[in-house]
Amino acid sequence: MNITNKMLAILIWFIVVIMLATKTDSFGGGLFFIPFVMWPHLISHIMIYRRKILFSQLILMIAQVGYFIWFCYVYNDIFYKNLDPQSSIGLIFVGFYAAKILIFFWLIAWQISGKKPIVE
Repeated sequence: MNITNKMLAILIWFIVVIMLATKTDSFGGGLFFIPFVMWPHLISHIMIYRRKILFSQLILMIAQVGYFIWFCYVYNDIFYKNLDPQSSIGLIFVGFYAAKILIFFWLIAWQISGKKPIVE
């Protein structure tokens, strides 16, 4: 499962960087949005690495793929459906909008692994 997680993470990071870099004038402009867009993926990836129970890792991998699908939907909406010069600012909020659902998955994975969550 650890190799699958690493390959999935590398693939998602690569695709997101390419997607963001191709829609900006400079490569650095696309990299500006990486922390805002990919922080939920990073948290899920770290939690998968730290969890030892397979079911917990599977739940977190599903959360990662779900977040990637959500990002693709928002990306398509921002850059193809609603063509507005200021619409790319919506990428700053992608992770925060998804956090409400992802926190639920993170807490379930934490409970399955037998550790008490930070929030009780």
